[in-house]
Amino acid sequence: MIQMIKGTDITLFTSDGTETVSNVLIGEPSETELMGYKIPVYTIAVPKTDVHDWLDRKVYFFGKNFRTVGHPQQGMDENIPLSWNKKIKVELLKTNGSCTVYEKDTFIRHSFPDALICDNRGTLTSKTGDQIADELQIYLYAVNCTDRYVPKIGDIIVGADCAFTFDTTTQQKASESMITFRNSYNNYAVIKSIQQKYCGNLPDFEITAR
Repeated sequence: MIQMIKGTDITLFTSDGTETVSNVLIGEPSETELMGYKIPVYTIAVPKTDVHDWLDRKVYFFGKNFRTVGHPQQGMDENIPLSWNKKIKVELLKTNGSCTVYEKDTFIRHSFPDALICDNRGTLTSKTGDQIADELQIYLYAVNCTDRYVPKIGDIIVGADCAFTFDTTTQQKASESMITFRNSYNNYAVIKSIQQKYCGNLPDFEITAR
């Protein structure tokens, strides 16, 4: 007796919340690399009856969050004998913290949860001990950016969820706030470069700060 192929349930994050998508096939994993980390990648197959938008979406399965990469590949239903006609690439959302960005000059605060943070500042980068790393690297995933502010060179960034609010009512108050901020969050950095990387219609941000 031939065993029928059967998929599993996964959770799709939509603009209205979450929905369960049933009978989804999950293929063998491969890997990609991001900021020195190995990131698992899967190809999932979606049933012919599915009408969801899969572009720039988060999905949840195997107890972890993933994000879709690129546009779905769809075939003609009549030419495909099985129940699935759409393939979608998904990769693990590798995250280890949140970050906060303050706009240059105005100090308006923006919070970015679930980022990938690599802070090697002060660590040795050679065996002889004559080179010290001075960069803070942060990767912001488009699907996690509920705040649509685009970080800019010169902005202040903290590799943590920072609740500090600058008082900008006067120049003196702003200067006093900066002194307090520096004393309280001495691990802050200033953004020196930003690369936008597209996995769909929305860009991720790879930030280098010092």
